[in-house]
Amino acid sequence: MAQVFHNPAEESFTLANVSAKEGADFLRVCIITPSFPSEPIDGMFLTMSLEIAEGLKNAGHEVMVVTLSMDKEGDGRVRDLPVYRVLINENCNFGWGGILRLGLIGYWASQSLELYTRARERVAAFNPDIIETHDYFGLGFPWVVEGSYPVAMRCIGSLPVVMANGSLGDISAMELNIARALELATVTGADALMSLCYDLPARISQQSGLELDRFKIIRTPLTMCCEPSKKSDHSGAVGKFPQLFSWGRVDPQKGFDLIVEAMPAIKKRFPSAYLRIAGNQNYCKEYSQKIQTRVDELHLSESVSFEGELPRAEIQRIAVESDICIFVSRYETACYACLEAMSYGACVIASAAGGLGEYVQDRKTGLLIDVDDRAALEASVIELSDDARLREKLAEAGRQSIKEMCSPARAIAETVAVYEEAIVSFQTGLNARERARKTVPNIMQFLQIAALDKSHGEAITKLAGENYAKGFRDGRNYEQINFTAQSALQKPSVLRRIARKVKRLIQ
Repeated sequence: MAQVFHNPAEESFTLANVSAKEGADFLRVCIITPSFPSEPIDGMFLTMSLEIAEGLKNAGHEVMVVTLSMDKEGDGRVRDLPVYRVLINENCNFGWGGILRLGLIGYWASQSLELYTRARERVAAFNPDIIETHDYFGLGFPWVVEGSYPVAMRCIGSLPVVMANGSLGDISAMELNIARALELATVTGADALMSLCYDLPARISQQSGLELDRFKIIRTPLTMCCEPSKKSDHSGAVGKFPQLFSWGRVDPQKGFDLIVEAMPAIKKRFPSAYLRIAGNQNYCKEYSQKIQTRVDELHLSESVSFEGELPRAEIQRIAVESDICIFVSRYETACYACLEAMSYGACVIASAAGGLGEYVQDRKTGLLIDVDDRAALEASVIELSDDARLREKLAEAGRQSIKEMCSPARAIAETVAVYEEAIVSFQTGLNARERARKTVPNIMQFLQIAALDKSHGEAITKLAGENYAKGFRDGRNYEQINFTAQSALQKPSVLRRIARKVKRLIQ
């Protein structure tokens, strides 16, 4: 079993431990997030941002939310919180400042820029004391470079890690390096940093040289959704046993294929074993089709069902009725679905992937297995299915652990303390132009790619980065100098031509 870090101090936390300034002024907080529920309970949306926004509002702070949306545009309200949604522009793929047109990362980086461009005036009218945003695909980078407001960065996950493990299909080395550069530039330019786990700061520190003590670990806030359920004794019962449940995005990162591959061994011991998988099967269609084909090949069509996307209330119902919930991701910072299951009083098996092993303590609040260890998954399911008392013990301990560790009151108190730190840092730190100059070299760190012509690669990436920061400072549009990474890789002359264009623009 892989070693997992746990902080003993977390086990005895009380609000008195939070080092927030007494009598702190109420703050105007703008939360900029990649997604935000349309309703308090909205399908399978991550609700962390809602928990934070509502917690801040209930504590007396004024909150505005800005988010991307797949289907809505404009102003609205959720639980009396003002929310401005920017509709994702499917045709917006000109890359950051028109410099880099790079498939997936170019697409997401462009969405971040689109959100910044469209929301900038609304944010200015709100005039926040602090902006909270995320590291993911460089969402917070424009706000860091603009330098008009203190920025507190909540590190929620690493797009490069997801890209590297194949969850998003074939990714070029250039895309991967640019994704790393954007996220690192975002993090290094922030005034204060938060993370959901210890694992992610360790990765960021290794890549960027940032000191680990710059990160405040604030666990995912989670409102307890139900009272603990009473599991029935299935010994000799007619029907499906054990009932297994897993949910999340249906993509390689989440490891649903591992659960399917484990089912034959589980069914050999428990012939009526039944697995339900819930989640968006269109997110990664090739992967979804692959595991459905595998179900047929293993003759499991009567033992595995794909439920599609479900409302949160339905997820809760199935989780409570299930004997074991399984979350064997290949990387996570927290795995909100696993935390939800534990809060419902479900018994869980999880992989010790990234930060997930910090939330689930092996044989105390659940069972942990190594990433991609099918034999361990099979053995864990069989052990728990054979021992109802162990299931109940782990389920109750897990529920209590999440209640304490993921307390919304605790998360809000710690978050406000980080906001205050960011404001002080901003007021005593670098001005906007110096912040931009400081951030640009961090982009360059990961853009020295061997595939580029060595004599021109360094020059063009440096010029592109300088132009990138300058574009945010003076609002100029550089869309006219689009080029594709593929053509640049194949034709060094393209680099020279683009370098000349960029140089003229920034002189």
